[in-house]
Amino acid sequence: MVYRSNYRFNHLLNRLSHDDQQRLGPFLTPVELKARQALEVANVPSEKIYFITSGLASLVAINRANRHQVEVTILGREGMTGLCAVLGTTRSPNEIHMTIDGSADCIAVSDFKRIMAESPTFADAMRCFAYVVHVQTAHAALANAKATLEERLARWLLMADDRMHGAELAVTHEALSWSLGVRRPGVTMALQELERQGLIGTGRRNLTVIDRDGLVKTAQGCYGVPESEYQRLFENPNPNPNSNVNGNGMTASAP
Repeated sequence: MVYRSNYRFNHLLNRLSHDDQQRLGPFLTPVELKARQALEVANVPSEKIYFITSGLASLVAINRANRHQVEVTILGREGMTGLCAVLGTTRSPNEIHMTIDGSADCIAVSDFKRIMAESPTFADAMRCFAYVVHVQTAHAALANAKATLEERLARWLLMADDRMHGAELAVTHEALSWSLGVRRPGVTMALQELERQGLIGTGRRNLTVIDRDGLVKTAQGCYGVPESEYQRLFENPNPNPNSNVNGNGMTASAP
């Protein structure tokens, strides 16, 4: 069976070997995903893995004592959920939910693990992506500890733009305040400053990146290292012959 669903939209799938695409294909099911939909629930074994083809998802750490939450990183068509399965465990204290409506190619965890066991090249690709997420979360911690709000906002917008590929970001000021862990008025002021500089355009419920280079400069080094690691590890794609994708999943300017 030839898999013909959404290779052109999930860059991790697109970078698998032709043989691994053929192994995976019969077990992938296209699904629609809605904002706030849970893809992984804290401390509950996951039964499905999602290779995201559109939209954005948030990986969220939770303080169980007071229910405080913080977004650790965002996921989109550059990658997938299911890092627990990749790393050989069954559940995580973190959660993943959609923040912007989208879609995914879904596979049962049991089938995913079996294919990992059968194919060293597939397993290597999955572990490389898990490493990139590790680097991304480390740089999120660095940004949260040392960067200004404007720098962190520029970083988030660049990451979202990578995953949405120039589309309008259907995100509100309230959602951004939650993602960044700051009060809404601060986000509004930072957005107004970025718009004043001509870096973004804003609407009532959406944002558009206008000047990526300007945002990279504003981020002051907070953006670029994880993205460069993604490119380093996945720079030599071996796509399905039927795929037309040539672009990178992450489009960082090197720091």
